[in-house]
Amino acid sequence: MKHDLPSKWDEAVERKEGQVRRRAGTVLDDSSHDWLRTRRARRTLAGSYMIAIGCMVALWARSWDTLALLGIAVCAVLLLALRVSVRTQADLPDYVLDERQRLDRDRAYVDAFRLVSAVVFTTVAVAFVVVVSRDRNNSGSIE
Repeated sequence: MKHDLPSKWDEAVERKEGQVRRRAGTVLDDSSHDWLRTRRARRTLAGSYMIAIGCMVALWARSWDTLALLGIAVCAVLLLALRVSVRTQADLPDYVLDERQRLDRDRAYVDAFRLVSAVVFTTVAVAFVVVVSRDRNNSGSIE
């Protein structure tokens, strides 16, 4: 008995790639949300999203849970709008995107990594300074 598993597998992979290409084509060709796809709109959405996350954390820190839940809803809406603005290019496979789109996506990944690294480093540095200054104020010396 001979198995047709490799050929069936290849057929399934080709069928899946065809489905992804068709869906990606409809997403990439959609012009109904072009006002969200400008550079200014994307930056505004990203900045608003970061501010909303900060507000949500501040509300939780003050034990205002009801307002924090509202913050979660605002973050969800902003995240959805941000995903629409980039046409979900981050999730599309390389074979669907052209070279310029891949370069833009990769550049965005690098920029996002740099930004997140800077935010994490700054947060750790500020936390260190706060802890050291509190320790100095409480004990008079660092030990």
